[in-house]
Amino acid sequence: MTWIKKIFRRKEKVRLEKVRPELPASFNENTMLRFIDDTINEQRKTKCKKIYFNFSTLVSIEPVGVVVLSNLIDHFDKINVDVIFEGFEIQSEANLFLDQNGFFKHHLKEKYQPKRKYPQKRIKSNQKHYCYKNPQLVSSDDAMGYLYFDLIPWVEREVNLPEDSLSTLRSAIEEIFHNIRDHSGEKVGYVFAQYAKNRNEIQIVISDFGVGIPKLVKTKVPSISFDSDALCKACEEGFTTQSNVRNRGAGLPNLMKYITLRNSGTVLIISGKARVFANKNKGKIFSPEIIATQTQHDIAYPGTLVKVGLRTDTLKQFTEDTKEEVFEW
Repeated sequence: MTWIKKIFRRKEKVRLEKVRPELPASFNENTMLRFIDDTINEQRKTKCKKIYFNFSTLVSIEPVGVVVLSNLIDHFDKINVDVIFEGFEIQSEANLFLDQNGFFKHHLKEKYQPKRKYPQKRIKSNQKHYCYKNPQLVSSDDAMGYLYFDLIPWVEREVNLPEDSLSTLRSAIEEIFHNIRDHSGEKVGYVFAQYAKNRNEIQIVISDFGVGIPKLVKTKVPSISFDSDALCKACEEGFTTQSNVRNRGAGLPNLMKYITLRNSGTVLIISGKARVFANKNKGKIFSPEIIATQTQHDIAYPGTLVKVGLRTDTLKQFTEDTKEEVFEW
């Protein structure tokens, strides 16, 4: 073997080293981008075949973090990179949260060994305040079945409302699936839902690692430079990146109107280097307040994430109102 071949072999071994990205202590929509960027870039740089996620330093994690970690695991699985869990047996609020919402069981599969080291008092206290719809990888072909026969029935049971009264909510979530499918070019995405009883709030987070909305909007409107402007454009009523498809361009605007005006909830959309946040506008009755910004440090989200915050204390009143006045899509 020549000395040139030996050097090449040494470099190849270096590229196959392990990567241990540090999980943020608080994993949420404000800390996720840096972690995603560091993790994916580090793996690309080293060409590693194993990535270690150490959960021992994780203090808290929100529904957004559950979906982002799930998307990352799915992304690395597609490129044949193993994700190894460490420290998930440590007793912490974050690990209890992930254990009870089915995250560890879903991703570890046959390797999952439930470790009942948590005091029953803590487990019951957590169950009293929270319940979860386990993280689920949903394909575009199965999205409607998941929505109609899994997600909405879960909401129905938790808030104790008849299913027919949630038809408008179902239509709103359906629009999220349609828009992510149409804009991202990705056929699968993760869904996770949490009911915080103590806050009267249901969070539903849907995300994929596809093309992203801004990139696709710019192909239709090349004059747009900033991702935040492109994402705002996608939220304008009547705008669509699709052609000859009925009812496109109505989804995101109507989603925001329904959630914010009728339910007093919130909608957060993060895609590319932009985020749009919509909530109830106290000054304007018929339109929500929409805030668009470029993401911090100009880091891009590799796809689209939508987080819907529903208020359960106003959901019942809304469903009664919609019996008298049908909300048009």
